[in-house]
Amino acid sequence: MAPDRTPVIVGASIATPPDPDELTEPISLMIDAARAAANDSGAAGIAARVDLVAVAGGLWSFRNPGHWIARAIGADARTLLTTISGQTPVALLADIAERIQRGAVGAALIVGGECTRSRRRARRRRVEAPRHDDTEPPADEAWGSPLVIGDPGAEAVAGHMPRNAFALIESAIRARRGETMAENRRRTAELCTGFAAVAAGVEHSPTRHAMSAEEIAEISPENRMVSWPYTKAMSANNTVDRAGALLVCSLEVARDHGVSPDRMIFPHRVSMADDTDFLASRHELAVHPGLQAAADDMLSFTGDSAGIGHFDLYACFPSMVALALEALGIDDDRPLTVSGGLAFTGAPTNFGAGEGLIAMVDRLREDAPGATGLVHGSGGMAAKHALGLLSASPPTEPFVTSRQTPELHPRDLATPDRDGPVIIDGVTVDYIQEPPTAVALVRFNDGSRAWATALDRPTIDTVTTTETVGTAAEVQAGRLILS
Repeated sequence: MAPDRTPVIVGASIATPPDPDELTEPISLMIDAARAAANDSGAAGIAARVDLVAVAGGLWSFRNPGHWIARAIGADARTLLTTISGQTPVALLADIAERIQRGAVGAALIVGGECTRSRRRARRRRVEAPRHDDTEPPADEAWGSPLVIGDPGAEAVAGHMPRNAFALIESAIRARRGETMAENRRRTAELCTGFAAVAAGVEHSPTRHAMSAEEIAEISPENRMVSWPYTKAMSANNTVDRAGALLVCSLEVARDHGVSPDRMIFPHRVSMADDTDFLASRHELAVHPGLQAAADDMLSFTGDSAGIGHFDLYACFPSMVALALEALGIDDDRPLTVSGGLAFTGAPTNFGAGEGLIAMVDRLREDAPGATGLVHGSGGMAAKHALGLLSASPPTEPFVTSRQTPELHPRDLATPDRDGPVIIDGVTVDYIQEPPTAVALVRFNDGSRAWATALDRPTIDTVTTTETVGTAAEVQAGRLILS
């Protein structure tokens, strides 16, 4: 029999507005999700047993949403508010599992939510979006490091925007694999079809049509090009009105409240590691030692990826999925998601991996005993990685959080005013900027990196039709000049 302090997930739920046409606000949805997660456990009174409400930070400015959630569910709980980073839900689950295991917490809620769709619709209607009372005291605990998304040079050219950063990584993957431009676009679109198919069957997904690879790749008014080679359909969607919650407790608390064993899902291990915060500092854009270290650690525990029953890979953009596939050694003909992913099902900011955990709980409850599922979360520009392994079977040894620290060999950043010959390490065209702008990461002969851009049509045409990654170029006053 598993020890009393074994951490176990007993409740999981997604909440959406009762009327999708009505404007709403995130704290009300998070309260709905928290209540639903408690109800999902099937245990009367377990909500009042919660002694920690941990909220994944969002684009809102509330100081302590957990205060209102605890009050609504009748719990005398401490509150925690995280910073924003995509690996947060998996890393937070690991932290809470450790607290439960050492007896510091009996039961906790992990909650996240956003109403970006309501805010956008309110702006279009020129009305005020609903807003919850925010006079609460600050959260009892601030959790996580501030998100670092780009060096000053990146911010000057929109290289810090995820659409461009992940497209730059994609260009490096393409060049390393020796793909043609057409082959790369076809592969990325085909990679997305599995996510689209799963999202089409998810009740709360805004995308209920399983798009084909041709539809995903085709440029149209509804599916504009975002950053070459990514269309809108390939890109993360955080424009949702949605919240989710996980109820995690000790096995003792679960038994005391009569939670049925068929509701219990056990976290077995979380493996974490980081790559460089700045994409420009990464030694190779297509190689991520941090992600590989986290994957190697997880595989040392599971044996290999073939023994893992289900996956939910972080899918903000196709390059993130491609990196994870390589690191974990997963055959890309296997299903890679149970949630539908960020591009198709979408998710609240900072809670994509949280929805992955919730979907994995549901899947493992349906599966045979002993089945396992791995959920991947990634933060920053593929900079922070957390891999969480869950199972319907209790672990045979204590839960472990493994933190790996691989050698990263970061590159120096060149001074902003440096000119001269360079090698192109990654390049995209940002079509959200007006006019469309070629954005490149280039490397000087001493190995240092810089950002460069180009606005002229010949350069934009060349970098979207011909492989320029790995070729020589020139930088003059921040402008990219192809050889």
